[in-house]
Amino acid sequence: MISFPGLTTIEVRAVSGLATVLALRMFGMFMILPVFSIYGSSLPGGENKTFLGLALGIYGLTQACLQIPMGKFSDQWGRKPVIYAGLIVFAIGSFTAAFAENIYGLMLGRALQGAGAVSAVVMALLSDLTSEKRRTTAMALVGITIGLSFILSIFLGPLLAGLLGVEAIFLVTGLLALLGVGVVKYWVPESKIDNLYLLSKDDLVALLRDGQLFRVNMSIFFLHATLISLFLVLPLSLEQHMSMDRHWQLYLLIMVGSLFFMVPAIYFYERRGFQKTTMILGISLISFLSVFLVFAVDSLIMMMIILIVFFGAFNFLEACLPSLASKICPKSARGTALGIYSTFQFGGIFIGATVGGWLSSYFGNSAVFYLGGLMGIMWILCIAGLKIIKQR
Repeated sequence: MISFPGLTTIEVRAVSGLATVLALRMFGMFMILPVFSIYGSSLPGGENKTFLGLALGIYGLTQACLQIPMGKFSDQWGRKPVIYAGLIVFAIGSFTAAFAENIYGLMLGRALQGAGAVSAVVMALLSDLTSEKRRTTAMALVGITIGLSFILSIFLGPLLAGLLGVEAIFLVTGLLALLGVGVVKYWVPESKIDNLYLLSKDDLVALLRDGQLFRVNMSIFFLHATLISLFLVLPLSLEQHMSMDRHWQLYLLIMVGSLFFMVPAIYFYERRGFQKTTMILGISLISFLSVFLVFAVDSLIMMMIILIVFFGAFNFLEACLPSLASKICPKSARGTALGIYSTFQFGGIFIGATVGGWLSSYFGNSAVFYLGGLMGIMWILCIAGLKIIKQR
């Protein structure tokens, strides 16, 4: 039995099982990012960058639209049945994308992947199965697992694509989702808490109007909009220097190197008084480096150095934002608040990909890098009034 200090046996099974489900699902989704634009461009219709961006981002649109409804369905029908359904729909979308013969089939597959929107439901089930005093630890462990899956998938995606083709990534993604169904059914305990986040319409409106939560929600929106727009054009820029089947070597160096920036950033973030300063520094680095990529695309070494620092800042912010959202939101509405947070996250994916695709189509790849810089400025202005406070 896996053990974590301070957690009961039920909580250990909940954390390990649900972290595995989210990690397996996100692992497949992250693997496709470094190769998607190259693969999509090779399909009929994919030469249109606007369609290519839409195919990449439509996953975020369906995710954003269904996060809260899926959460409400889980209140009525139970957490596990909704998770089963979501993972199966996600798997169907993955298989559809694997056998797509043009960009429109790829769009359909990605839309179906997004329709399996179970992130908020999984987090709600985790809340059901963990005590209040140990819930923050449980969520942190889940976040760490997802972060590790991101780091591994970014370089394993190009490696798998080089060995078996990009279609294999979609097939593996679908199989991992089905494996997740088994993990939920046979390992994760049954939830005994009902109606965890059945809130009134007024409560929901209050969460949406909460200024501090809005700033954190917009932070995850800008973070993922910047990331997805970057991956729309970055693989095409790297292909000028090395073939796609060798990209994994570069991403491996980038991900390992980024840890040397992420770990100190997390250390300073945890120290009293440094939270907001460290966040602004990370955002500023992402904004500046996005623009600097415009002038570095002709040098592979310069791109690698920039991306090491970029992903150090990204991984730091990706790790601290969910915890910050959990601390700021009211305890009684944490499930719904995190559902709203996920909605903003996936909305950022859709906007970043579609706007990035449109800019690339009409103004070239450089415009997408400038977009990252612009979003960084908007992001800093957005969190100017953020107050780092103790958990409510």
